Amino acid sequence: MPIKRFFKILQANLNQGKEGYTYIPPEEPPKEKSFYEPKTVSNENPVDVKEAGYYSNLELPYGAGFDEIRKNYRRLMKQYHPDKFHNDSGRKAYAEEVSRLLIEAYTYFEDKFSKKT
Repeated sequence: MPIKRFFKILQANLNQGKEGYTYIPPEEPPKEKSFYEPKTVSNENPVDVKEAGYYSNLELPYGAGFDEIRKNYRRLMKQYHPDKFHNDSGRKAYAEEVSRLLIEAYTYFEDKFSKKT
């Protein structure tokens, strides 16, 4: 809890029975950023939001070729493979989630680029 908010609540509680007491509503929690939230894009060049998310999962710029996708996929899978973290359950769970997202993105691009040829 931010310190300013703490002091506002403390002041309000001290003045509760006195004249001029005002209710201080709770602050809204900060909005979490979506993993697939696209970057700012102009209307001239429409971007598929889902595809942009997959590119960001693979740490690639939008529109990268399949060779780059395959290269980054393999690099990231080596880095985040769950078997590397068999001793640490927290890291293993995180690695499993990252691996799942990487596999999902790679499968999407594999299907997309195989249909083009």
